Amino acid sequence: MLDMILPALLFISPYEGGAILSTPPVQIMESTISIEQPAAQYEDTYTRLPIISAVSILLAEEETGEVIYAHHASMQREIASLTKVMTAVVALEHYGKDEVVTISQRAASTGGSSLHLYAGEVVSVKELIYGAMIPSGNDAAISLAEHAPLGEEQFYDWMNQKAKDLGMHHTHFVNPIGFDDGLQYSTAEDLLTLTRYARHTHTIMVEAGSLSTYTVQAKGRGYEAVNTNELLGQGVDGFKTGTTDLAGRSFIASFGFGERRYLLVILGSEDRFGDAKRVMEWLLWWVV
Repeated sequence: MLDMILPALLFISPYEGGAILSTPPVQIMESTISIEQPAAQYEDTYTRLPIISAVSILLAEEETGEVIYAHHASMQREIASLTKVMTAVVALEHYGKDEVVTISQRAASTGGSSLHLYAGEVVSVKELIYGAMIPSGNDAAISLAEHAPLGEEQFYDWMNQKAKDLGMHHTHFVNPIGFDDGLQYSTAEDLLTLTRYARHTHTIMVEAGSLSTYTVQAKGRGYEAVNTNELLGQGVDGFKTGTTDLAGRSFIASFGFGERRYLLVILGSEDRFGDAKRVMEWLLWWVV
């Protein structure tokens, strides 16, 4: 269905849409949805919510923050590499973009998704932000944290202070990557707050979240970075993905229909990109 209707919509917006509903529009708020059952099982006389696999979902207008659709949006849980949105914000607000960072052996050997930076290389803060956001490079994120004058712990203090300043009262950080840890958690609501702030305050964050590929420049060497967001160019124009064993598959998506822009936060999904498509289809036909 999506592939059939997309061409007809391109003159309005390059974004996907589609599950056809014939009943009048209704705004779905978190209080509307029964917390005892998954959103996929919830129906009322006005609408049928899309079938989703995620534990938490929050859909809102980007400009106003108005919530359109929410399910377990205040539930604290692991957020995997969505953490790197805060890592990038804190780096931008405490370092100069052109500051240079020397990559440590520890950063270069960090497991998981990586740019495969070499120890001893010199990379700018700006390039490390691209490296953390686009391919979700753990080595880039660790390098940004290690660059704090008093070490990583100072960087984590900055992350937690920023969360407090933004009113993210159900969020705590102990690493810049998103590795599973009982002391590192957030909620879909808090991540919406963070993402709106990041995109409205730092244009580099919008760009970094929207690029399909990028060559991260180190001194004398380039590293090809491929975005982990599989929906770029298929209805979504950003923003960040994350996956760990405890967090499951998570995703923050930015997209627009006509003149209105939206942010979608998905946590603990078995099919984050499928969930995102279904929510976007529902939005296009039900609300827009």
